Amino acid sequence: MKSRLLLFAAVLAAMSFTAKGQEFLPFVNDNYAGITGVHLNPASIANSRYIVDVSLAGFSLDAYNNYLSFSAKDLIKSLKDGDSYDLKELLNGKKKWANMMASAHALNFMFSITPKVALGFTNRVRFFANVLNFDENVATYFYNDRDVPALYYDYAKNNQYTLDNMSINISAFAEYGVTLAGALWESPNKKHFLKAGITGKVLQGLGAMYLNTDQTVFEFYNRDSLSAYGNASKTTGSNISYGMSENFNRIDEDAFRFNINSKRLGAAFDIGFVYEWRPDGENYMEEMDCKVGEMKYANKYKLRIGLSVTDIGWLSYKKHELSNNFVLQGGTNVSDDFDHMENVDGSYINGVNQRLNYLFATNPAYSYGEQTEYFRSTLPMAISLQVDYHIWNGFYLNFTPFVSLYQGIKVKEDVSKIRSYTIVSITPRFEHKWFGFSMPLQYNQLSRIGFALGVGLRLGPLWIGTNDLIGLCSKDVYGMNVQVALKVPIMYNKKRDSDGDHISNRKDMCPYTPGVCEYNGCPYPDRDGDGVPDYEDECPNTPGLPELKGCPDRDGDGVPDHLDECPDVPGLPELKGCPDRDGDGIPDHLDACPDKPGPEKWNGCPDSDGDGIPDHLDACPDDPGIPELKGCPETDTDGDGIPDKLDECPNVKGLPEFNGCPDRDGDGVPDHKDDCPDVPGLVSLHGCPDRDGDGVPDHLDECPDEFGSPEKHGCPTKVPIDFANRILFETGKATITPNSYPLLDSLVIIMRNNPDSYVTVHGHTDNTGKADLNLTLSQKRADAIKNYLLNKGIADAKVVTRGFGDTVPIADNKTPEGRAKNRRTEINLATP
Repeated sequence: MKSRLLLFAAVLAAMSFTAKGQEFLPFVNDNYAGITGVHLNPASIANSRYIVDVSLAGFSLDAYNNYLSFSAKDLIKSLKDGDSYDLKELLNGKKKWANMMASAHALNFMFSITPKVALGFTNRVRFFANVLNFDENVATYFYNDRDVPALYYDYAKNNQYTLDNMSINISAFAEYGVTLAGALWESPNKKHFLKAGITGKVLQGLGAMYLNTDQTVFEFYNRDSLSAYGNASKTTGSNISYGMSENFNRIDEDAFRFNINSKRLGAAFDIGFVYEWRPDGENYMEEMDCKVGEMKYANKYKLRIGLSVTDIGWLSYKKHELSNNFVLQGGTNVSDDFDHMENVDGSYINGVNQRLNYLFATNPAYSYGEQTEYFRSTLPMAISLQVDYHIWNGFYLNFTPFVSLYQGIKVKEDVSKIRSYTIVSITPRFEHKWFGFSMPLQYNQLSRIGFALGVGLRLGPLWIGTNDLIGLCSKDVYGMNVQVALKVPIMYNKKRDSDGDHISNRKDMCPYTPGVCEYNGCPYPDRDGDGVPDYEDECPNTPGLPELKGCPDRDGDGVPDHLDECPDVPGLPELKGCPDRDGDGIPDHLDACPDKPGPEKWNGCPDSDGDGIPDHLDACPDDPGIPELKGCPETDTDGDGIPDKLDECPNVKGLPEFNGCPDRDGDGVPDHKDDCPDVPGLVSLHGCPDRDGDGVPDHLDECPDEFGSPEKHGCPTKVPIDFANRILFETGKATITPNSYPLLDSLVIIMRNNPDSYVTVHGHTDNTGKADLNLTLSQKRADAIKNYLLNKGIADAKVVTRGFGDTVPIADNKTPEGRAKNRRTEINLATP
């Protein structure tokens, strides 16, 4: 029995870790991370410093908890003396968490297809174990072999211990990944660079188990008897999900080796982007071996920003036959020695499974939810930002927040979910091709002191580091982090060039004398001995000047003789070596007026009045004229700038666009063609306006504000609504009386039966009161009728209203009968 309890304690201790989220934290942001960097950001291997990078083997362990600790000194002494060693419990009344992340890989590698595109292949075995919200008293009871009388049930104290929203998840799987990364964009000036990468992964499940409960209450009676309840009042149930993959139950009988016969594969992927700011990007281009390319061996950025999302995916396991989701109702009593829990086949886990199954079958518990054949284990998806600043000459400062996207537990929804935790790290580092040193300082979401200081050392092919140097050196160690890898790197190197002619020594036939590609690194010949090699000498048989590519210049004007049209007279380069006294751009020997500047079209002679006749041929050189009058002007009677022979209105000052005729109203129709020259109108109506747009100009339109037809002089066909005068309003108000509603409903029917027509509603009052108030009241009454019609579904455009006040009486306002007739509403059905 004691051995089984020690086994339970060992398993619990092994699970007592927190997943920090980042493997190889001191190294993954290094420019020499190589294939190891893809686990944080797949884009990192694009434009890498490596031609090939092979990680022969690597191991990463991140292990922490807040319950059990050990003293490294005492543990080493007990191992040396062969004595047993007990872990120290932290009893502070807080919930206990226990998690672990470990991974191991072999023969991971990447290679650069081109300097900006890379392909990587990875494989890992990953193990995760998460314990969340485990009650301290329950942990103490089981860890101490249930021999804790202080925790036994006392009816006076009614001491109960609750597992509230507790979760245990274990998952182990193999991962096989392929990474493709490449440059997406580079600015023409080489200052901005963007690359991206994606890793596709196939997952092979090795084993998994889970136990989740939203609330389960325990009472411990002695070492071999306890009861579990749905809640403290023992009246309602608690949700419990418990299960494992079908191969998990055999690990104890197989000497704790997982059976890797996975029933289902999983899939996942990582994606990442990296932007680099390279303010000196053009300085990292070099010419070598007759080609211009980037310095593949150099780190070019001042600021690098990466963004990545990792572990997007899941894998499925076939459930063990005794896995179940159930509601624990009432209480379940367990009264059997734990030494007899193993099954007849010797499997301890099978014994636990069958015992739980028996208890669930014989006690008030029932299953909930759909009992599927498989369960899904979700990967610890996280998002990460990597900001890397190049301080100076190999010194960098990195800021990397790593945010876990899966936190917490919902018992009925999250059966098996691997969790990671949020950290924020700041890492100063020094890196060189074969050496690197970094010290990550990180905030840890679950760390007991809130932060951790790590160290990483890269010595050629050997990498070794830890994220938590403080934790390892503490008196009470609650966990550890170690990382180690062995690499075989093949890097881009700067080619040796002893004579500095940009031809590497390996290809240079004259390695200590600067030369050229055409002569395999040896210098060019120089036949005329003027110091200009023949390949640059445009006059290879005549000694000349280096600045003129080896050609002579007799007149010293900077134009070589073979290109100089005036080789014995100093001139201007832009005029092929010839002079230009007046500076008009026409050489003197081609200039008809060499001492007066003029345009080329007049052979260098001026045209002062701009009339197209050069001055020496112009009888009136200062007044624009016409060729017929030898450059003198012709008559313009009205002075509008349009000569009389082209002016349609020669005696009235006009506009050029109307051939010299005016347009007083500015409507685009000249006055002599405008029927309404003082009122802006339409070109189609000879310059006259048309307010209602019916095609009949206003001065001919008998109804200028209503759309009509030319046949009716611009008026629509109107049919009076005879019952309009019976529509009544409350005295002095625009409120329609209810007995008028049927009349308006009849009007609605009339309008619906005449869809091509509309109605005009005119409101009138008598002269009682102020005229402006009467006008307002008449308009409001007309609008009230319109609103009634609109509420009945009539379109707004189908009702035209106007209030006339007391301006249009039809009877004498001096008599009551006359005023009554004047208080009226006129409605006409109009057809355009």
